[in-house]
Amino acid sequence: MPQRRTPRTRATALRGGRRALAIGACLLGLVGAPAAARAATDEAPEYASLVRSVSEVESLIRDAHFRTAVGVAESTREWADRIPSRPEVRELRSRLQVLLATAWIALGQDDDARRAMRRAVAVWPLLELDTDSSSPRVVALWRAVRSDQHAAGGSR
Repeated sequence: MPQRRTPRTRATALRGGRRALAIGACLLGLVGAPAAARAATDEAPEYASLVRSVSEVESLIRDAHFRTAVGVAESTREWADRIPSRPEVRELRSRLQVLLATAWIALGQDDDARRAMRRAVAVWPLLELDTDSSSPRVVALWRAVRSDQHAAGGSR
């Protein structure tokens, strides 16, 4: 007898489709995830790869595989910078940099973390962190970088 598909197995079966992209985008906390998922499947397959890579880096950090997370994030950044710049792409690229900064902080590489956070803010100046779920050290670094950015902008 064939296995009856439940909503959960149906979602798993659609892993490569729009629904999985929308779910992945929602898990990343992105605003407008369904529209972003449509853009990923209709306009830019690279965006779908970027969503998967950011999700992979998040998972690696959650599992405390910080060196591997740095490697994946750095290699992703190399090709993600060539994706046509749209708001949802810039937001994901910024999120990738925040994750990279998080991994660098966990490895005790504060200078590398600061560089990654600067790139995150430069790519997406509207970046906001969830201070409840983010590491206090990541939030402190984000605030310091934002403060430096505002000070530099005010002195011009």
